[in-house]
Amino acid sequence: MSLFLADEDFVSAWEQAEEKVYPIFHNVILGEYQSLETVLFQSYGGRIPVMHMKDRGEFEKLICAIFYKGEKRTIPQSMGAMAIKGWKDLFGRPHRAILLSDGYYSAVPPEEVGLEASEWIEKSFVLRRAHECTHYYTLRAHGFMNNALKDELIADAMGIIEAFGEYRANLFLRFIGLEQYPEYREGGRLQNYLPKDRQATKEEFKAMQDTAFHAAHDLELYLKKNPDLINDDAGKLALLDRLAKRDNLHEPI
Repeated sequence: MSLFLADEDFVSAWEQAEEKVYPIFHNVILGEYQSLETVLFQSYGGRIPVMHMKDRGEFEKLICAIFYKGEKRTIPQSMGAMAIKGWKDLFGRPHRAILLSDGYYSAVPPEEVGLEASEWIEKSFVLRRAHECTHYYTLRAHGFMNNALKDELIADAMGIIEAFGEYRANLFLRFIGLEQYPEYREGGRLQNYLPKDRQATKEEFKAMQDTAFHAAHDLELYLKKNPDLINDDAGKLALLDRLAKRDNLHEPI
């Protein structure tokens, strides 16, 4: 029995993507993007097109073409990946894909993770891909794919494990702006996960910071006690399901 979910129907339209034969979309001709390399990547959620663009300008241009009908928008430098969903081809069939750029993950420079620039670029790519594939899996298997702290903790955890072979709480905290906890670095990713429909209070944001800090360290400790969970796909998928099924981050893993 396969560990992976079956492919969604749209996947067959991407079978020749590596030869740059793409599905046809409204207002977007993928063959025009010179730096675009696409593969059908086997994720736990099934195969999914992973579109990698080494040219940052083309990455931003494609985001604007898909999401803003070609209108130029400012894309934050800390945004290095995008999950595309509900993207319809000329026949009205919805597609999903993962769009990845080059660059340092969460705009963290290599010296802060103790790596040479080239190695950090490579690991950043692996981390981004695993992060977005985790979101895809939790959507298909557990019904959620939200821009929330729980989702990001899980997705970054799987990305860090894939890139480094272990989970490091300090990396996750650096990515979200809590490397100097209890101080928060303005502009960190954590503030992206505040409620969208209202203004959160300072107390609520501080509680979120505390939760993120303790949840990250609890996960690191848990995996040190259960290293078998990161040794192979079966273990990683069991870990992913276990994390996804927690109702809140204060529960024991």
